[in-house]
Amino acid sequence: MLCFDKLKDGEAKAKVESFRAVLYGHCKAVGGKDVPDDSEAWKKCRVTLKHSSPLCSFTFQPDGKGAPTQFQTTVGAVGGNVIEAERIARICYTKFESGASKEQVLDLRSSLYAKAMENAAKRQKVLLMGK
Repeated sequence: MLCFDKLKDGEAKAKVESFRAVLYGHCKAVGGKDVPDDSEAWKKCRVTLKHSSPLCSFTFQPDGKGAPTQFQTTVGAVGGNVIEAERIARICYTKFESGASKEQVLDLRSSLYAKAMENAAKRQKVLLMGK
């Protein structure tokens, strides 16, 4: 969908193909399990690349009752990995679905951000060492 959006916005095919290659690289660098394939989070958690600081935001409102909760993950917080930002957003969404408070989900997001950056640093170290 991200590539389709770029094409729809008039981006040149060659640039979109280059972007697709970057996304494939991000897929290889994702740091853990994801939500089940049938989770509503797959529909709700999509990154917005047009934002000056790309992010993945969603609104959660359990059963349509009570005040909705705004939440987001940012691509910058995970070292620029679009796929990882979406994965973390999906995990956070399902945590809300399980009844967790916003504070609990913020704590989860912080730990997932830290793990993502730790994994990115390890990958970078391996690349620099030529292994």
